[in-house]
Amino acid sequence: MVKAYMAQGAAKSEWVDQKNSPLGRRRHCDLAREKKLPSVKDGRRVLIKRSDIDAYLKSKQVVSIDEDAEFEAEAKRLAAEMGDG
Repeated sequence: MVKAYMAQGAAKSEWVDQKNSPLGRRRHCDLAREKKLPSVKDGRRVLIKRSDIDAYLKSKQVVSIDEDAEFEAEAKRLAAEMGDG
């Protein structure tokens, strides 16, 4: 009995429906409809594997840039150029 319960819990966590998706309900369904993520439909639920969602989110990560540090480095570079010129 415990084995069956554990297996059921593992199966639930492998698939994510639109209600529990980190993508949000609308984006989850749009990506499934557009076939950008493989999905299956179970009644009204649209299920996508958690690993596919994680991979999608990882591919969309934005690298943040420290604009203050870049500005300061550029200012130092220009000051050095003007001092040398």
